[in-house]
Amino acid sequence: DWIADYLEALTLGEDLKMKTLLAWIKRFYIGLREEKGLKGQALTLIGEVGSGKSFFSAMLGELCGGEISGTPHFTKEGRFTNHLFQPVITLDDPPPPRDKRAYRLFCAEVKTWIANPSLYCEAKGEGAGKVKWAGRIVITVNSDPDSASAIPRIGEDTADKHIVMTAGKFSGFREPSENIAILRKELPAFAAYLLKFQAPD
Repeated sequence: DWIADYLEALTLGEDLKMKTLLAWIKRFYIGLREEKGLKGQALTLIGEVGSGKSFFSAMLGELCGGEISGTPHFTKEGRFTNHLFQPVITLDDPPPPRDKRAYRLFCAEVKTWIANPSLYCEAKGEGAGKVKWAGRIVITVNSDPDSASAIPRIGEDTADKHIVMTAGKFSGFREPSENIAILRKELPAFAAYLLKFQAPD
């Protein structure tokens, strides 16, 4: 199966890493499917350019109902948040922080979204109000030192809220439209597999 081959490459063929990732996906999928609103950890994938790590966000968005780029907001280039309330927020190759203050703000914003069940939603020309959100943040960064400097700090207060994984390279990609077509064809079987999957203790 193409999805299985992709995830096998993404997790470097490591059994524990694969099971951890599948458990992470399952919790998210079940929470949406059964309307339980289950919060979960942010996921950071680190890998070389062209490895296919960004495709994971597309796969997750197809499975769980949509994705949106959050990089402008999370790097403080954008103020309004109403467009961000999608199941999957992708921070694809966020720019290295300008300084320590910018880095602290970036880390704090990621923590806010993954830790709080309700967040302020603000649209241009309209008032702000709190909205429940149980989506996921997926951060993808290249493995060079400058890119990796954008990875959110993991300390005692965030150790249980963030997973960081080194991603392998998938060699089975085709044209973008073909990739999405294959993905959509296999997703129903993958979703059924998730429902039966037993997460490790």
